[in-house]
Amino acid sequence: MSVTVITLISRVITMSAAIAISRIRQHRRNAQGKRNQRRQDGG
Repeated sequence: MSVTVITLISRVITMSAAIAISRIRQHRRNAQGKRNQRRQDGG
């Protein structure tokens, strides 16, 4: 594997991890604000 491929893969992993972390933080904030866990199934 070339260095550019490894760099691209690592960059994608970092970006996806950052997006996942931000999503989890937003979800936790929403769950704390509204304690309605019925809408957890819908998207």
